[in-house]
Amino acid sequence: MKYNIALLHVTIIAVLLVPAGNSAEAMTVDEALANLRNYKFGQDNETLNTIRNAATQSFDNHSVRAHLADGLTEILESDAAYDAKQFACRQLALIGSERHIPALARHLTDEKLSHIALYALVHISGPQVDKALLEALENANGRAGTGIITALGERSAVIAVDKLTELLDSADKDAASESARALGRIATDRAAKTLEKAFAGETGADPIVVADAFLICADRVLARGDKDLAVAIYRKVYTSHSKNFIRATALKGLADSLNDQALPFVIESLGGEDGKLRTMAAQLARQMPGNQVTITLAGSLPKPPPKSQLLLLTALGLRGDKAALSAVQNACGSTDSEVRIAALEALSKLGNAGSVPLLVEHAVSGSSAEQIAARTSLKMLRGKEINNAMTDHLKKSDSRAQVVIIDALTERNAAEATPALLVAAESDNRQVRQACFKALSELADKNEIPALVDLLVRTDSKDNKQAGKALVLVAHRCSTEQQASWNIVAKLGDIRSTDKRSALLQTLGDLGDNSALPVLRKSLSDADQDVRYATITALSKWPDAKPMPDLLKVARTSENNIHRILALRGYINLTAASGQLPPDQKLQCCKRAMRIATNDAEKKKILAVVSGVKTADSLSFA
Repeated sequence: MKYNIALLHVTIIAVLLVPAGNSAEAMTVDEALANLRNYKFGQDNETLNTIRNAATQSFDNHSVRAHLADGLTEILESDAAYDAKQFACRQLALIGSERHIPALARHLTDEKLSHIALYALVHISGPQVDKALLEALENANGRAGTGIITALGERSAVIAVDKLTELLDSADKDAASESARALGRIATDRAAKTLEKAFAGETGADPIVVADAFLICADRVLARGDKDLAVAIYRKVYTSHSKNFIRATALKGLADSLNDQALPFVIESLGGEDGKLRTMAAQLARQMPGNQVTITLAGSLPKPPPKSQLLLLTALGLRGDKAALSAVQNACGSTDSEVRIAALEALSKLGNAGSVPLLVEHAVSGSSAEQIAARTSLKMLRGKEINNAMTDHLKKSDSRAQVVIIDALTERNAAEATPALLVAAESDNRQVRQACFKALSELADKNEIPALVDLLVRTDSKDNKQAGKALVLVAHRCSTEQQASWNIVAKLGDIRSTDKRSALLQTLGDLGDNSALPVLRKSLSDADQDVRYATITALSKWPDAKPMPDLLKVARTSENNIHRILALRGYINLTAASGQLPPDQKLQCCKRAMRIATNDAEKKKILAVVSGVKTADSLSFA
């Protein structure tokens, strides 16, 4: 009676999993199990889907699950096709229990089914699986045998230690190696002693595999809380003649288990000749926590060879602990250039205000690589006091150092340095002045507009362009073109130098604020032809069409041929650039320009503008 109820449940589940409208044709689980016996991969999937869905839906119904698992087990014990048995194993991995262990275990020695039977078994919990695996191992060979050994290790099957110990001397090298790894994962005291003997060369197992397994054992031992045994294993491997990548792993184990007490091993490895050990030691030097660790590492810095100092300096930099600052700064004076560069790079993370003079010195007088490292560190130094320290050092440095400091302040966006930069911009050294103009264009704000205008007025004629550009960039960035223009206009009346007046007028043109147009229009009649030239140039750069009539008048009436050509070209350029002029007005401007154009160059420029006017009249005119 119970069997019939279970069968009914299975049938109901299978029916419910069929889309509505097809219930009359639904395949039952028993029908699917019957079909499965002769199943070949690639055939219709309804059989597999029915069983698979029933398996996934059976977890809340023990009787249904048991019935389905029993049916799958019968498939395994029958003469069903290989594909069917493989599918049955996969489903038993989901729903199998201890009662199905014998049927699965019988296939562990079958070369074709061992892997899938093993897959199903390892998903079943309980010591009976370990026992079945160990029994099957007596008759399993090749891949089947190594698969079982792996499973015993993954399951930490303590009962397998004796057998695995025996297999360490197996002629089958794969089995011997896998047995060593399995013992490492089981990691009992007996397993550890076995691996210790094997590590000492008392078995025929591969030394590298045994060493790796010994370290796996130490990791497992440490994880379960037996620190003393783990440390003993790590130390034994570290001090052995094993391959250096094995010793490097042991060094990490010592650090994981001893924490800062492992520091002597780390320092020893940093000073050694082996690259893998040094690399691991450097990684640990970066990661080991604590201020005292930093102090100890920094104290050891001068002792190892240069190639080890490089790694240690990088580690100290990445630690970011300023307890290492003094030692790193001392390393900047090393006789080895690569050590000096590494120390300079580390200062980017460790340096403070006191490091500024040292970095500036190397940025000026060091080798090319040192200069790059020092300049990069100056830009990356952290701390509120750094910018003030650089500004103070700027005032007492020579011109070469000043250029370096100004560049660093610019990169650091040190707006507080603007007053000092305004002073330095009047240096006798042109490189310093140019560096200041560039810095001021990026750092100054609207409050410095009057000072920038004064600077432009006082600047030597060969620097007028740079000073004016800095002023214009600040004004555009701060949207203070009008303020800057008013300040320039206020100065113009007192300026008698042609060069100064010309520079101020051209700067007004770059600012392009309409408040300056009356002054510029008046300057078109200036007695000095250079001033008139500068004014025409300024109006030709205007951002809108307002100066066009003034330029056209100059182009028509000026007695200076150069001024006429310059004004006409400015008029043409403004016509082309203006987005305010309607097409018909733009065409009229082109016609006016064409009537006074005297050479082919101007005419071609006019026709280029006409080509952008999309009207019938423009086509006719062209």
